[in-house]
Amino acid sequence: MTELKTLKDFADGVPEQFKADLMIKASDLKAEAVKWIKYILETELPCQRIGQRGTYLTTEDNELIRENIVIWIKHFFNITDTELK
Repeated sequence: MTELKTLKDFADGVPEQFKADLMIKASDLKAEAVKWIKYILETELPCQRIGQRGTYLTTEDNELIRENIVIWIKHFFNITDTELK
């Protein structure tokens, strides 16, 4: 399995004259990602209807989905738990 790239990894190979602008934009994106995480953690996900029989995701399913979304965002943007406080 290949290692997942993060936002910082995309700066590799960018010419030096553009790296400063890229890092400014990356910090803006990271700040927005922190807002997304806080919103996801504070907002209750609606029950999703799935399948042909119309079964619904349980609260536990929703929590698992929420946790996985947060894990992915934190990994991609290199966000630590201290940055979320």
